[in-house]
Amino acid sequence: MISKDRLQAFSDAIIAIIITIMALQLPLPRSNDFEEMKHFILSVFIFFDSFIVIGIFWHKHCRIFQTSETITKRTSWRNLFFLFFISLFPLFTKWVIEDFDNVLAAIAYVVLFVLTNLSSHFIFFSLLEDEDKKKWNSKKEWKIFFVIRYTIFLFMVLGSVILSYFVPILSNSILIGFPLLISISNIWAEKEIISIQED
Repeated sequence: MISKDRLQAFSDAIIAIIITIMALQLPLPRSNDFEEMKHFILSVFIFFDSFIVIGIFWHKHCRIFQTSETITKRTSWRNLFFLFFISLFPLFTKWVIEDFDNVLAAIAYVVLFVLTNLSSHFIFFSLLEDEDKKKWNSKKEWKIFFVIRYTIFLFMVLGSVILSYFVPILSNSILIGFPLLISISNIWAEKEIISIQED
């Protein structure tokens, strides 16, 4: 088994490096031209979006480990997959910044967010099952909520993709803002997660 403190320290270090890399990738304006300044301001807003999303992932990561003592090999591997997906945020954020009008970049950004979110949930499921299999099996309502939530996410993304054929800029704005809105909703979901772990 791996020490919980070591796993959390390693995860915290990776996430701190990710945010630092993302900040260093922000393009500086080459002149005082209006278009250059507009692109710089847009880049800062996209960075802010990713920064908050990663920050909420970090906070959720801390909370789900808060009441758990047992870290199995399965949990540590799921944590590695979570760190893999979240470590791609600087790359995909840079892609969106450099090509904001590209719908594919915005869709890829959302897909990355969904994969990171799923991997975070799988860590929680692993911890809960390791702590008490009977308690995990009795929480059918949480499983149903999980499926419904991601079904809604899927329809929202598909709706934005369809909209991209008519109003690409609006569609991209919705897609890029989508992870931030869902991350904020995760703060509410966190209360449910902690209550399930503590029951």
